[in-house]
Amino acid sequence: MSIDIFVQYPVDFEELWSHGTSPATGGFEAAELFQLRMALESTYEQRLQDLQDRLDFNAEAEARNPGLRWAVEQLGR
Repeated sequence: MSIDIFVQYPVDFEELWSHGTSPATGGFEAAELFQLRMALESTYEQRLQDLQDRLDFNAEAEARNPGLRWAVEQLGR
């Protein structure tokens, strides 16, 4: 199972909701195709900004939680 967390909303919530699926319906393929379409439609600058937002979010989370920082260091070994 995967969960997407958006730091910024790349699309309107209603559009995301209309394409949403749940494990009970077994419609993860539709969600994956939607994510792929969104990635392909985004510009180079949008993809770079998304990556920077993720890096910033992770750095802030690690700074607030020493246990998380330790776990990340262990994974990097």
